Amino acid sequence: MTKKNNKKDEINNDIFTPRKIYQKHINLYIFTVLLEMFAIFLAYKCNDGNLAFFDILMAACCAPFYIPYKLGTSWDKCFNTQRSL
Repeated sequence: MTKKNNKKDEINNDIFTPRKIYQKHINLYIFTVLLEMFAIFLAYKCNDGNLAFFDILMAACCAPFYIPYKLGTSWDKCFNTQRSL
């Protein structure tokens, strides 16, 4: 009988309750907001402190794509790093 109860408990633990679903949405929202804030920061920082309309638009709309693009294409400009050989 204990084996049946254990399986039943495992099944009950996998059920999504409204609280679990709500918590996942909140976590996703916080992650998205932080991602967009970092993208807008990069748009400002990588353009020498100027706010270019296209960069702000891309950062706000497509943050997951804008961040790798900006870091990949203008790392030196964004973080003032220069390689010396």
